[in-house]
Amino acid sequence: MSKSMMADRSAGGGLGSPTASAAPSVAMQTNGRAPHRASGGLQEPLLGEVELFVRGLGPDCTHWADELDDLRARAESGRYFLAILGQFKRGKSTLLNALLGEEILPTSVVPVTAIPTYVRYGANRGADVRFGDGRVEHREGAPDDLVVYLAQYVSEEENPGNEKDVVGVDVIHPAQILADGIVLIDTPGIGSVFQHNTQATLNFLPLCDGALFVLSPDPPITEVELGFLREVRGRIDTIFFVLNKIDYLEGRDRDKSIAFLKDVLKKELESREPIIFTVSARLGLAAGRGGDEQARLASGVGSLSNRLAEFARKEKTEQLRRAVLAKTRRILTQVRLQIQVRQRAVEMPIEELEQRLALFRETVERAERERQVSHDVLAGDLNRLTVEMERLTHELHARAMAELLSDLKQALDEGQDEEAVRQTLSRAIPALFEHEFGAFSGVLSERSAEVLAPAQERADALIEGVRQGAAEVLDLPYEAPDGSRAFGVKAEPFWETHKWQTGLSPISPGALDRFLPAGWRRRRRSKRLRAQVEALVDRNVENLRWTLIQSLKDSFGRFALELDDRLDQTIHATQGAMKEAADRRRGAAVSMERDVEAIEGQLDVVTSFEQKVDTLLGA
Repeated sequence: MSKSMMADRSAGGGLGSPTASAAPSVAMQTNGRAPHRASGGLQEPLLGEVELFVRGLGPDCTHWADELDDLRARAESGRYFLAILGQFKRGKSTLLNALLGEEILPTSVVPVTAIPTYVRYGANRGADVRFGDGRVEHREGAPDDLVVYLAQYVSEEENPGNEKDVVGVDVIHPAQILADGIVLIDTPGIGSVFQHNTQATLNFLPLCDGALFVLSPDPPITEVELGFLREVRGRIDTIFFVLNKIDYLEGRDRDKSIAFLKDVLKKELESREPIIFTVSARLGLAAGRGGDEQARLASGVGSLSNRLAEFARKEKTEQLRRAVLAKTRRILTQVRLQIQVRQRAVEMPIEELEQRLALFRETVERAERERQVSHDVLAGDLNRLTVEMERLTHELHARAMAELLSDLKQALDEGQDEEAVRQTLSRAIPALFEHEFGAFSGVLSERSAEVLAPAQERADALIEGVRQGAAEVLDLPYEAPDGSRAFGVKAEPFWETHKWQTGLSPISPGALDRFLPAGWRRRRRSKRLRAQVEALVDRNVENLRWTLIQSLKDSFGRFALELDDRLDQTIHATQGAMKEAADRRRGAAVSMERDVEAIEGQLDVVTSFEQKVDTLLGA
């Protein structure tokens, strides 16, 4: 299996003592605020030196300097998004609190709403609650105050159906496990009565880096969890398995539970024997509150925390480091060519330079024609995908009507009163449309990738054609850049929340209905309910259709703008260097010898940087 399934080994002794002790996490310096760049990120001074040098080369190299700055900032942030997953009442929130060492997130016998809660590093405890209208409410305080404050927004008891329109919650906490860049994400439990929470979690998982899959011995794993795991493993790269509540078992029962879980997971994952953390989140939380590190280690929570911190420090950072350095090396190749264009333009006799500049204009004109062709092809692809989305949403309308009318018929056949019918349909609609949104998003992503991959190749070829044309016109050796675009630093996960229309209007039988025979009354009630179901399906399908098509248009629009920007920058950089050299030669503003000397110095610096990067990459 290509995905990495990870965890740590449990052994005898305490409640989850590891076979090999994990290194403690590195403490982060506190500065009184939540940092944008965590200490667990990539700290490579060479990146800053390269960016400073490239920015000093002038306006025609600014876009490379900006790219290097963005690369460095993303690398230094070093954030690793870790989702806490599991079935309702497996102890997910208790485990998260235990990892923090104190109770911050509310726990409840009632499932929480599908609101994303991100727990990040910061010197001061606090929380930011973000609302649909753009407001952000900030609160700082002691753990007891924060847990009460957060419960107002993330619990189903105090915010039923997310009636307060909360779109996200950020919790800031100084826990060691967060200091190396890990961001813990609390998710709703699967298998509760709120089935749309499960689908909402699945829809957002591909944007996370890893997950803690929380299980417990009562029983060790259910069919619901296995089904969820099958979905998760195709959407996320790294999974850590955690068997919680291990203190509920002793001796042989405990060993049998662990052995059973390992056997099931091994068959399910079709891989080597899975390694599982065994913990007692309850005892770990109590130990954290009391500051008893030995008890925290014995609970298994300390070992889990150390392993996650070690992973964030070493494995994640090294992967990131090599990707960043490889990208930096490719940028240096492009910068070298740009400097060589300047060098040849300065050294060449003015008459010959004018002739070469005229030849390059022909390359630019061909590129402009090819740009228009690329835009036309892109517009056609967008139109075809839009038509496909329209067709799929039309089919969805028919499926949704059939499913909800079936639910309506069953409710009426069971003799449910009108209030019960409304509640039945109100529960069914979010689950139905959240599932369909996930399915449609998957199709949209797959089809967009199929279309944009060749479009990306055409765009790269167009831009490299301009640069190669410049090299040929000036008789320069041309080194094609590495085509790999595998710098896989993920953007911050965004959990999309949708206001699915669920409310059927209170149904009044009407003054006439009471005088009608029972059969007629039932038919009239069924007709009214059917009309309301159809209206709800219309609104929800349109909500989904509009969201997806807007996403499609935005994606293609951004791609077209990026193509134009990159092509314009390339033309300006290469043509601009030749024109500037020609202008300087005509005006004799600076001696050619001084220009050549300065350019040779720049090439020496690029060579030095290339050698340093190659050494760091082990080339």
